[in-house]
Order: sequence, then C-alpha cells, then structure tokens
Amino acid sequence: MAEKHRFKSTIEPARGPGATVALVPADVVPALGGLKQKRAFGWVNGIDFMTATFPYKGTLYVGVPKAARWQPGLSWATRPSSS
Repeated sequence: MAEKHRFKSTIEPARGPGATVALVPADVVPALGGLKQKRAFGWVNGIDFMTATFPYKGTLYVGVPKAARWQPGLSWATRPSSS
C-alpha cells in the first residue's frame, strides 16, 4: 500500500462543466512521485474518493469529484483537510 500524505488546499473550479481541482503543495509533490499523472485515493472532510493527479504548467493538481464537494458546509474557496 502506498504511503499517505496529508495536506491542505483550496478547491478551485477547473476547465470543463463542473470540474474542480485542488493544488498539491510543492513540498508534497516529490513524495507523490513528482509531476506525473497517476491514480490517487483521497478524502475531503471525511468523504473517500478515487481520482487522479495531473501536472499542469509546472504544478501538480488532484481532481476533486462532485460527491466530495457537495456536502454541507463546503463551498468555493473552502480549505478542507485532504489526504
């Protein structure tokens, strides 16, 4: 099993209808294997999900599915805890 890495980020709108992402902090990127696309498992405020990391313009992002976003108390620019 892969090692877990916890970080905080802001959920932001992305290109595409309903798409959202969270920026992976630069200090966590090397531990995740660098700027590479790969499958990832995570959680946002207690909601588990499977997603993917993806590099874009020198930074690494992780997709955040609707099920993790549409919960009470979570809105744009909220900084949820994630891993």
